[in-house]
Amino acid sequence: MGTALQKLGGYFVNALKQAIAMGYTEKFLANELFPQNKYPVAAFRRLLTGESEMNVNQAQRLAGLLGVSVDDLLNGKVWKAEFKKPGLTLVKGAYRVEIRENNSVKFYHLESNYYTETVMPQDITLVDFIKVIDQMIENHE
Repeated sequence: MGTALQKLGGYFVNALKQAIAMGYTEKFLANELFPQNKYPVAAFRRLLTGESEMNVNQAQRLAGLLGVSVDDLLNGKVWKAEFKKPGLTLVKGAYRVEIRENNSVKFYHLESNYYTETVMPQDITLVDFIKVIDQMIENHE
C-alpha cells in the first residue's frame, strides 16, 4: 500500500512542479493550498519533499489552477516539466514538447515518430499554450 501512496504523492508533486513551471510562485501556491495555515510556504515545501500529503480540497484547488480534473491529477495526465538548456521541456505520456528561449516549439509523438515545429506566440501565457498543445494531441489522436 505504501507504494501506491508514494505513486499518488508523486503525481501531486509533479503537478505542483508543473504549476511552478507555468509561472505560479511557491508563495502563491502555498497561500492557495494552505489558506488557514500560519506558515503556508513551509507547509507547501513539505508537500514538495513528500513529508506531507495533499487533502481533497487542496487537490481540487490545484486541479483548478492547472485547468485539469482531479482525476487527471490522480492518473498522472498532467504535463511533466523540466527546465533544460535551452528552454522548457514538457512530457505527457508519449508526447514531448520542447519550448526554446526564442519561443520555437518542437512537438513529438514518440511512439509514431510524429514531429512538427511551430512558434509560441509572444502574447500567450504558458497555461493557454498548454491548452493549445492538448488540442494538438487530440487532433493527432
